[in-house]
Amino acid sequence: MAYESHYWRQILKRDLTYLNKKITLTHKEVGDRIDEHFSYVEIKLMTTAYVIRKLADSGKLPDNTLNKAVSVICYNRNKSEPSRPFIDIEREYNFNSKSVTALPLRDICNQIIHSYILQVVGNNKRAFSEFWVTSDFNKEYYLYEISLKQYIKTLRQVANIQVTKLTTSFDEKKGKWIYRRS
Repeated sequence: MAYESHYWRQILKRDLTYLNKKITLTHKEVGDRIDEHFSYVEIKLMTTAYVIRKLADSGKLPDNTLNKAVSVICYNRNKSEPSRPFIDIEREYNFNSKSVTALPLRDICNQIIHSYILQVVGNNKRAFSEFWVTSDFNKEYYLYEISLKQYIKTLRQVANIQVTKLTTSFDEKKGKWIYRRS
């Protein structure tokens, strides 16, 4: 349980600031430390997803917060390509056939936390722009592409949301208290 959410939110905001700085860097500016920068961005994606889930699961966010829809690009898995011991993303997923869909923030956090693939990708200016993610559960079906800017913007909004109302009721059938946060 995250008893005091203030410190968790500080970590979240610090990591989002870090990510925001990194998306403005080009590969040329990073130089020969590109692998290090890619890895640190992926680590920050993991920690931010974990902090959001931890805050929500500890009751420190309103109940509907993780239902917030985020637009993502979805690539289907190439069924003709068997899984390999080493991932070949461009062979295993069909990048010629993409669709735009919306995933709840909880699903995005789960995809990241349980990721089979988590890879930051660059744009045509050779700057960090999106990330690919699929969980070990969804790897046989989809690969999601999520804008780093949109992810950061969404999590910044969530980082500032506070629970302002708590209602409780006792569920006789379940024999436990039900909490609703808004």
